[in-house]
Amino acid sequence: MDGLSIPTANNGNNYDLLTISLAGHIIAVHAKAGKLNRHFFKKYLVETDPSRIEHTVTIKKNLLNGRPYGNGHPTVFFLIHQDISDWLITKNVLTMHAVAIRYNGKAYLFSAPSGTGKSTHAQLWKTVFGNDVRIISGDQPLIRIDENGCFAFGSIWNGKERLGNNISAPIGGICLLSRNEENSIAPLSSADALALISPNVYIPNEPELSAKALELIRKLVLSVPFYSLRCNMTPDAAIFSKSSIVKDD
Repeated sequence: MDGLSIPTANNGNNYDLLTISLAGHIIAVHAKAGKLNRHFFKKYLVETDPSRIEHTVTIKKNLLNGRPYGNGHPTVFFLIHQDISDWLITKNVLTMHAVAIRYNGKAYLFSAPSGTGKSTHAQLWKTVFGNDVRIISGDQPLIRIDENGCFAFGSIWNGKERLGNNISAPIGGICLLSRNEENSIAPLSSADALALISPNVYIPNEPELSAKALELIRKLVLSVPFYSLRCNMTPDAAIFSKSSIVKDD
């Protein structure tokens, strides 16, 4: 296998071989729907020696890595998401449903159900604080938890707005976001944080990987400040949340 990213025509039996870097790991993706993949993978494509590839996803016809992938007709992109997210857990990396921004060298995450206003809140930070803010991921940042701490990374899964960059930062805080007319914030205990964030983290069905994911979440809530943030959708909300969670400004 050639380790370079090789775009091929998306027709017949041709497949793309795309090598990407996610959370510091080199992954090869061999699949159809090349035009779509290149669009989503653009910021993460790398050219590398084949010996550096740590994991390969191969999707051909009805097979994922040579095995049937079940009933229904999931998209190739969904299958890539599932396979890579499963594998990353073995490398101490979680996939979280949240918006992650970088400010003053640290990452701040806002997690909530779809439609709550995570992206809007992140964009308010951009509006108020300008170029001091960069969006790491608009939908599913990757969270690495290891002996060096907890870090947020950009990912290829950035939601319908396609907000995100191939950057990373140590996590300064995570907010469980909800809407409210008045802005308020409260720190969460580790037990409450665990209960509230777990539904927003990808957890595989396979028992061993599931147990690993839950252990990583437990380490995360013990290592990073968690908050319950209730806010409106005005610039004041960004000013309020920054003053509440950024400790070393």
